Amino acid sequence: MNRGPILITINDLAFGGGQRTVVEEANELSSRGFDVYVLVTLKGGKSDLAQKLRIPHAKRVSIPFNSPFDLTGHGALRAFLRKTKPSTIISNLYFTNTITRLSKLYFPSARIIVREGNVPREKSYRTSLVDCILSVFTYRVISNSESGRRALRFETLFTKTGVLYNGVDGQFFREIDPVRKQAERAKRGVKEGEVIFLSAGSLVPKKGHRVLIEAFAKLKGQPALLIAGEGYLKDEL
Repeated sequence: MNRGPILITINDLAFGGGQRTVVEEANELSSRGFDVYVLVTLKGGKSDLAQKLRIPHAKRVSIPFNSPFDLTGHGALRAFLRKTKPSTIISNLYFTNTITRLSKLYFPSARIIVREGNVPREKSYRTSLVDCILSVFTYRVISNSESGRRALRFETLFTKTGVLYNGVDGQFFREIDPVRKQAERAKRGVKEGEVIFLSAGSLVPKKGHRVLIEAFAKLKGQPALLIAGEGYLKDEL
């Protein structure tokens, strides 16, 4: 297998699930000896998670695109690809997925893998059609769930699919100091020994917090539910 550089592309490195996956993926591949680059494509995109990357700064690249069909952006991307010669490109999020797959027209040697975390009902017909057409240029589409993979039949008409569940580094979950734990429970009115259920995610409709809250309201004993996240539904929820 060609062990050339691996390029991971995404809109930005703002705080989000897809972005965190990119950071974890880049760090893990780098620790295993792969030559890894991370490229962001969104003009003016946030970079909250950039400090978490453990790859050299020279391998963190920004090529801003005004749209997926920005000719200036594609010119810069073409020059970058010819210089670094990645054997595999792992792309994330629709905006960047479109850009990355179009690069197959001027850099045909790379295998393009698209990570897909959305489901068709979140896509417009136009978006799904673009995905379907550009699946011709895609080595494989990887979903983060089996149900998601099955739902993307039209969008993956001309390519193979697979499932790779999201993972995090072992340091992501760790025990906190017992004294601090007790103080945090007391601050939230949770008794010692009582189970706390935690839901972490952006406060937007597709995360389903309303359903979760309504379900917990029907449980006997009113168990503690802690919701960690920000979003425009915060006040309403």
